[in-house]
Amino acid sequence: MRDTNESKLSPSQFEQVFRSNYRLLFHYGYQISNDRELTKDVIQILFLEFWDKRDRLVGVENWEAYLRRSMHRKMIEVLKKEARQYKNQVNTEAEFQPSYEAILIKVQSEEKAKERLENAIKDLPEAQREAIDLRFKEGLSYDEMAALTGKTKQTIYNQIFSAIQKLKDTLTFILFYFFENF
Repeated sequence: MRDTNESKLSPSQFEQVFRSNYRLLFHYGYQISNDRELTKDVIQILFLEFWDKRDRLVGVENWEAYLRRSMHRKMIEVLKKEARQYKNQVNTEAEFQPSYEAILIKVQSEEKAKERLENAIKDLPEAQREAIDLRFKEGLSYDEMAALTGKTKQTIYNQIFSAIQKLKDTLTFILFYFFENF
């Protein structure tokens, strides 16, 4: 019975082929793509594919020619695939360009939502409104807010939590009403 390892490149033979031809493949691939990272990626892809079919590579006599030809084919394949993906992406983006009316409606909707939020904040009790303004409009930390207002940090937490709960309840009701009547 024949040893199956005799019909495949050993890991050390495979590594030798890789190490002794990497620079050659890199320079050759870079001439085709003019992209260093793409060239490195294609070399990795190529050798992963070689590893999978290493049982058929035992008889290769001229590694340089075999690798150049393989690199050329793989590089062209990858570049074509990237070109197709780019073309599809451009086509998709062009198909989904919103119309002027859609943009206008979106802007108006965002303005209405902002107006609703501002009105809901105005309806909050003074302490909660102040806490929301300091935290989200002024960007202060809880420690800074406590120092500025003379309140404890826990009081600030509680006020913001209560304010957010009220805003959530109010805005959820507004959204529900809006979608029910739209």
